[in-house]
Amino acid sequence: MGEIKDRAKGVVGETVGKAKRAIGEAADCPDLVVEGDAQEAKGDAEKAHARAEADLKRRPSGAPAGAPFAFSPNEKPFSEYA
Repeated sequence: MGEIKDRAKGVVGETVGKAKRAIGEAADCPDLVVEGDAQEAKGDAEKAHARAEADLKRRPSGAPAGAPFAFSPNEKPFSEYA
């Protein structure tokens, strides 16, 4: 899936999870509260995964993990960081 679809899927999952939790608390249904918490956590994880994939795509090839995305002309090339 694309980054936008993955993020949207995460947002929807998180929102539905919050709604299930609220309904479970209002109806005094602990199973629904737990299900809502799980779905909300899954939505958070999907959003984080989409962000991580997007960051990897934006990182220049050959850049070490944690390297900044853009360098000014007077900075060292990637090979000098090793």
